[in-house]
Amino acid sequence: MAFVAAVALCACGGSGPDETDAGTVAVDGGPRCAASEVMCDDACVDLQTDRDHCGTCSTTCGTGEDCAAGACALVCAGGTELCGAECVDTDLDPAHCGGCGVACDAGEVCSAGTCGLECTGGTTACDGACVDAQLDPANCGGCGVTCDAGEVCSAGTCGLECTGGTTACDGACVDAQLDPANCGGCGVACGAGEVCSAGTCGLECTGGTTACDGACVDAQLDPANCGGCGVACGAGEVCSGGTCGLSCAGGTTQCGSTCVDAQLDPANCGGCG
Repeated sequence: MAFVAAVALCACGGSGPDETDAGTVAVDGGPRCAASEVMCDDACVDLQTDRDHCGTCSTTCGTGEDCAAGACALVCAGGTELCGAECVDTDLDPAHCGGCGVACDAGEVCSAGTCGLECTGGTTACDGACVDAQLDPANCGGCGVTCDAGEVCSAGTCGLECTGGTTACDGACVDAQLDPANCGGCGVACGAGEVCSAGTCGLECTGGTTACDGACVDAQLDPANCGGCGVACGAGEVCSGGTCGLSCAGGTTQCGSTCVDAQLDPANCGGCG
């Protein structure tokens, strides 16, 4: 009888999960999950943030999506904003002008996040949106002129590479030294109120450049801001010395639609490109 009692005592004991004061639980000798985690595929995961187990085990977020608050959502890049299920440029989108759901009236365009009757800063109205026909691969050189797959739009012409010191980002040629949506590299967006100067986000422009619509520009040479913000040169004109004209002056050279000093410009040193 004493032997039977001893066996019974050995059989009695805690056989459930080993709980600790830290709020973690060991399951079948496996890893200890925190109170905010659950076991999925023999690993502790946070269903609120895990891309492979978003909301529930084995619910995987798609390409370009992140897991936030237990739901998959698109991650927008290049200064775009998530509106509904798509990333939009609230500076140019007439359906989301300045913010999600802010629609421009019929006949208006969206320029710099504001609805109006005309485009500014050298942009062109195409299907109700203001676009840069010098760089937009969907409207390269003019509305509806689409570049082929693998091509980029540079100086209003489709091609296989960017010219004039610009960089290909998402099919468009951008100046990573000045573009606040791609400052220093593709998808590196400056914060609200910041400008991009010399490839770095900051609150003021350097090197003699001027802040125009969140970008640092050389008002002496920029055909979209010639002599001042929003002063755009006409078709075929270049900006030299802050004045629009048909040719470059002061020893500068025309590269695309811009006058540059080929003796000093690192992007066009000795010649264009």
